[in-house]
Amino acid sequence: MIVMINREREGEQIDQALVKSILAINAENGVGSLKQHKQNLEEAILKDTAAFYSEKASYWMQKKSYNEYMLVVSQCLTHEKDTVSTYLQAKNQKKLLEQVVEQELLNAHANELERKKQVDEFPLADHKQVS
Repeated sequence: MIVMINREREGEQIDQALVKSILAINAENGVGSLKQHKQNLEEAILKDTAAFYSEKASYWMQKKSYNEYMLVVSQCLTHEKDTVSTYLQAKNQKKLLEQVVEQELLNAHANELERKKQVDEFPLADHKQVS
């Protein structure tokens, strides 16, 4: 199921109703309380989301300019808010966006983003530092 969510993050069309059904079936058949099972599943989704965006951020930081990177971040935040958040309880939607996606895409790369921003704004200044 998490694989399907990641495929959706990559832009592939998936059957969201199927994912929701799988979540419901897993919750019904889970060991222990329904509440505990949902919490464990949501924690797994949050952890996987962090790993997904950590890997993507590293790649994008190498390949994209500051403006391109920020556009991708905006698209990811919109996607998570509009689509993937469908799978989480409301209390974890904010956690997903702020503590996971923003952390992995922005906070973890703050210094590099600042450098990229300066290079984009003043490309010759960066060149002079290298010389």
